[in-house]
Amino acid sequence: MDGGVREERALMRIAAVLVTLSMLAERSADRAFPVRILALVVLRWAEAVARAFVEEVTATDWSCLDDTAETGAGPLAATRLAVRFRLLAAALDLYCAARRSAWPRPGLGACAEAHRRRAADRFAVLSPRLSARWRPLACDTF
Repeated sequence: MDGGVREERALMRIAAVLVTLSMLAERSADRAFPVRILALVVLRWAEAVARAFVEEVTATDWSCLDDTAETGAGPLAATRLAVRFRLLAAALDLYCAARRSAWPRPGLGACAEAHRRRAADRFAVLSPRLSARWRPLACDTF
């Protein structure tokens, strides 16, 4: 159980870094164009790495976020990137919550493995539903 606690702490720290990157993307939306484009280049690379990590850890498909061929450097692109970082952080938090409920507790005995499987199955069912429903909306007010 100690290894699971350490792994959860590490994942929650990674989620905190993702939220920090989200805040950086939000702040870059208000900056001048040269600063914003430089920040977006670095943040897009970080988002691709973070998405691959979250896919590997949660063992889910995030193909709804594969439209990374964006080349825009406007404030809307920065905001969209911030939303993606927050979505990845929320996915890690959901994964940790599912694993936390699946940890064996003293006194469960033979039911611990079945409980762990049920919690993992709940996450496997919930995650594709979330990723299939979420689509970034185009903003036509600009």
